[in-house]
Amino acid sequence: MKYFTVEQVVEALKTGAARRHQIYDNFAQARYRGFTERAALFKTALEIFDQWKKAKENKTE
Repeated sequence: MKYFTVEQVVEALKTGAARRHQIYDNFAQARYRGFTERAALFKTALEIFDQWKKAKENKTE
């Protein structure tokens, strides 16, 4: 396991160390395999990242 906290996932997304589709794939696999806590971690991280990205795009306009 590479990510243990939501913060680690969000930081990896922000820095470009991970791409959104990679994290979404991790979310889907965790959900499929029944790891509900891991799936929730990735889902929360994706939601936070999407909000951050949207706010960043709104600032540049």
